[in-house]
Amino acid sequence: MKNILSETFILALPLVVFIAHKTFSGNRITPYFIPRILKDRKYPKAELRQAGTAYCVFAAWLFSFVAVTACSFMPLLERTPFLLGLFFFVFPILFLMCLVIGASYLLCGLFSRDATVKPRLESIDHAQADDLAKYIRKIKIFNTINLSCPVLLIAKILTEESMGIAEKGSAILLNIALLITFIMTLWRIRAYLMKAAVVMDPSPNNILRSTLFSPWGIFFVWIHSFLIIKKFKQQTKPS
Repeated sequence: MKNILSETFILALPLVVFIAHKTFSGNRITPYFIPRILKDRKYPKAELRQAGTAYCVFAAWLFSFVAVTACSFMPLLERTPFLLGLFFFVFPILFLMCLVIGASYLLCGLFSRDATVKPRLESIDHAQADDLAKYIRKIKIFNTINLSCPVLLIAKILTEESMGIAEKGSAILLNIALLITFIMTLWRIRAYLMKAAVVMDPSPNNILRSTLFSPWGIFFVWIHSFLIIKKFKQQTKPS
């Protein structure tokens, strides 16, 4: 009963915020709880702090939701591969992404000297044709790091198991660091894929959908990386 009440409370929080936001329109509190995508223009520092706080609050809620659900319904999650992937891969990625965006907006809003500031994070669909070579170079770099992470992780786990130190704190922390690096570089690859596709391809949203909303999204990230790099080489090849 306690588990169900905790889960209900966590799930009800976004609904309470949404109702309060609609009921008391124009209030100054609920915008700090509702994440929004900022455009590529300058914003007042107070607005950046508001957006950054909202992303950090959402990240905290997402972490609480995953933690409470895992503690309460772990047997159900273990029996359902889809839920297992959702709670222990997709949601952690969203958590890290929101945390990074929120921290970036907050730092700009807190420490910038100008009254209005352009966020450091660019929209993934904001691309310049002159920067295409840079996007391709970034895709190659982050792909190398991303593909190295699972190889290093597997080799590390096998080595730790053979040495009997797999359950030590330092070993676990390094495993987590490799996993976080893998997740973050995956998002960086996806962002630069979108930017390159905006310049090279008439339908970049197809790439986003296949890499984000497909159960085989990770493989599509690598596949699209290969195809984009190949297409770039063909376009820049001397005739």
